Amino acid sequence: MTVENKPIPIPLERRWREFRIRILPVLVFLVVAGVVALLWQQHVTPTQAVGLGMAEQYQLRSPRDGVVHALRHSRFDLVGADDVVLALHPADTEEILARLEVIRAEVELIRAGLEPALGQQRARIDYEELRLDMMNARIQLAADRLQRDFLRRELDRQEKLYDRNLISAAEYDELLTEEEVQNLRVVEGEKVLSDLSERLARLAAIWPDDEDPYEAGIQAAIGVKEKELQVLETELKPRALTAPAGGIIAEVLRRNGEYVAAGESILQIQAQELGYVVAYLRQPLSRIPEQGDTVQVYSRAHNIAHDGTVTHVGYQLEPIHESLLRPGQNVEYALPLRIELDADATIFPGEMVDIRL
Repeated sequence: MTVENKPIPIPLERRWREFRIRILPVLVFLVVAGVVALLWQQHVTPTQAVGLGMAEQYQLRSPRDGVVHALRHSRFDLVGADDVVLALHPADTEEILARLEVIRAEVELIRAGLEPALGQQRARIDYEELRLDMMNARIQLAADRLQRDFLRRELDRQEKLYDRNLISAAEYDELLTEEEVQNLRVVEGEKVLSDLSERLARLAAIWPDDEDPYEAGIQAAIGVKEKELQVLETELKPRALTAPAGGIIAEVLRRNGEYVAAGESILQIQAQELGYVVAYLRQPLSRIPEQGDTVQVYSRAHNIAHDGTVTHVGYQLEPIHESLLRPGQNVEYALPLRIELDADATIFPGEMVDIRL
């Protein structure tokens, strides 16, 4: 007779104890290892490169020596391409007035050279004298306009002082009267110039067609002085400066009333959108990417990864931007890369990013 041996029943508490001792630690270890690996991959994995978001920057520079005027924009203001942002007035008015006087003296010298031919070419001489009179009128009008513009700027400055009771009403009224008188001089000068132009046109209509060498030399000399006068008239006019591109004013380097030299920067304008990313590949250079390689750009501000394309690879090691230096380091050399991103990339210009190759 066969006797069946039944297994001894194991209590549930004993089974739970065996599970806690043998199986549960293994499961906990695997779960923790998986979480650590995931966090390491997403947050702790050291990046191969660091970078900085860059936007296109533009400099509004002075085309000539002058004084800044009518600048009403400040930092962070938005400007459009070709918007007029300021006016540049002539700086050294005394020099321009002196050059006008030189032209006036040379005009009188040409007039004196016409005297020997008075008996032979009276009509032509009258024409040339009228042209010289017209040039003198233009010179005087240019000087009056220059003085008027100066008085207007001075009146604007004195008006602010008058509003704050820093100057007396008599001083302000005297300057206001002087500005009005100068305006009348300009208006009258424009009328005289218009009348001389009409007379010159009528006299030119009765000229014969033949010319002699003497007359041609006189006309050439007068033509040269007319060109010089046109150059000075252009310098007398305030020049409007426009924004080279649309964007945000990043920095205002000069204010109203300040003198600027030719080529000096007045405003810095920065584009609103991200242009590209400059990445720095730190040493040791175990792997150097090539042009066209795809990389991942991680935004520190949004914790989002974007796909980028390497468009340029530097040919030498360069100092890393100071904002990307490791703590305690004053200088560090790395290989620069230029990375282009899609237009919808959520990276701010100036933002620090991490690059993974």
